[in-house]
This record gives sequence, C-alpha cells and structure tokens, in this order.
Amino acid sequence: MRTQSVYKSTRSSVSKEEQATTSASGRRQAWTTVKQAARTREVPREEVLAALEQLERAASGSEGPKETAGTLQDLAGSWRLVFSAPGAIKQWEYIPVAEDVIYNTDSNTIALASDLGPLRTVFKGSFSWDASKRSMQFGFSQVELTLFGRTFTRDLGGSQKTYDFFAIGETCACARSSRGPLTLLARV
Repeated sequence: MRTQSVYKSTRSSVSKEEQATTSASGRRQAWTTVKQAARTREVPREEVLAALEQLERAASGSEGPKETAGTLQDLAGSWRLVFSAPGAIKQWEYIPVAEDVIYNTDSNTIALASDLGPLRTVFKGSFSWDASKRSMQFGFSQVELTLFGRTFTRDLGGSQKTYDFFAIGETCACARSSRGPLTLLARV
C-alpha cells in the first residue's frame, strides 16, 4: 500500500515541462516511424497506425508538431500513396499498386495516376486549400484510361473529398480523409 501512495505522489509531481519533453519525444518517435514506413513499407501496420494517430493527436494539441507544420507549397509535386488505414482489407493498408498524387499548387490542380500492368488511369481535378486548418478539399472532374497505347477520356461528376493534413515534411505527409482513413504519402 505504501508503494502505491509513493507512486501516486511521484506521478503527480511530474512537471508540465517533463510532460512536454515526453510528448515531444513521442512525436519525434512517431514521425521517425512514419518516415521509415514511407521509405521501406516494412513497419508493422499496427505501429504505423499508432504513429499516425499520435501525430494527429499532437497536431490538434496546443503545441502541435513544429517539425511537421508544413504549408501548401510544401505539398507541391508528386507523392506516392503508401498507407491508408483502417481499411477493409488489412493486407492492402500498404497500397499494393503505384498510385501517385500530383499537386500543382500554382493552378490548384490535382491528378491521381495509377498503373496496373498495361493499364494507366489518371484522374484529374482541382482543389482548394484552407491554410488555417491545413485542409484540402478536392474533386476529380475527368479520367483518362490508357491501355496498350490507346487513351480514352471521360468527364466525371463526383463528390468532393477532404484531406486534413496533420503532418507535412520533406519526405512524407500524413492526412485524415473525410471518408475516415488515415493516409501516409511519400515524396516521389
């Protein structure tokens, strides 16, 4: 019994500074985990999901993750979709095909290109950016299918989707989709 009361008093005497150091250390470890997952695809899915959730919680906190507080300009260029969870098929949480998202921040356009054997699919659309929330609302208005050198184009009328980015770095970015899953992207 005495041990419990000593433990409780020790726990309650942890300073806010020590708690901040611990949470900063946890954020750094989570960021290291997602960067490794983006680079190797070998981190167990449970660890990736836990790291993404920790980064998301930290981003919503008052101190936020300073090292990953990117801007729209930091998203410019090509990104590969690496991981999306929780998913219906756990084995596919690491995206099994090459799917690249291209953000053109000058024209606010987006493209999603997927390759599967001889089939190349490119969805094209536009996006808007809310800098205060680091939130991107986007939709695809056209699809191009290329099969054996022949290209077919079709206009789309689809719904808007939102990515709320909670970590943006040089090599990877993390977001929550409006449809639920946490998403990890790697710079191509």
